[in-house]
Amino acid sequence: MMDQVTKKHPQVKIVATTLREVKSTNRHNWGAVAWINGQTVVSPTAELDVFDRVGGGDGYASASFTAC
Repeated sequence: MMDQVTKKHPQVKIVATTLREVKSTNRHNWGAVAWINGQTVVSPTAELDVFDRVGGGDGYASASFTAC
């Protein structure tokens, strides 16, 4: 996906997305991967209890945008 985005939009410098592994309804492994100026960076994975299944992607996007 990141290769497709950066080929179609060469002006883009950073592409990021979540990595999620669903262990059960209430237990997930979460991490992230980012492509930054041609280099791929992968975060550590955290095993999390899920309390509210709605809005997790929004929280990731807002934290990622703030970090930039």
